Amino acid sequence: MTSGRGWYQTWGEPARELHPGDVVEIPADVKHWHGAAKDSRFSHLAVEIPADFVEDRLHRLVRQAIEKDEITMSRGAEILRTDLEAMRDVVSSWV
Repeated sequence: MTSGRGWYQTWGEPARELHPGDVVEIPADVKHWHGAAKDSRFSHLAVEIPADFVEDRLHRLVRQAIEKDEITMSRGAEILRTDLEAMRDVVSSWV
């Protein structure tokens, strides 16, 4: 969230109040709503990363490096885990 005050709620769970700097990760196909508090404006930045594309491309590159003996299998697993975490950090730093 970039400014104002608002709310986010996943279907069937309690609503969560949002303030500038808050980050909400919403997995694909999760029923939810978000919007401004009744006495505030609400502005936010939404980023959608096509997970299947990112993960498929990343997995393909790692698999190719393993097949060429450029990295070990355990290093490949570490790269996948670290890169996906780094992606979350980058998105979080935008707000």
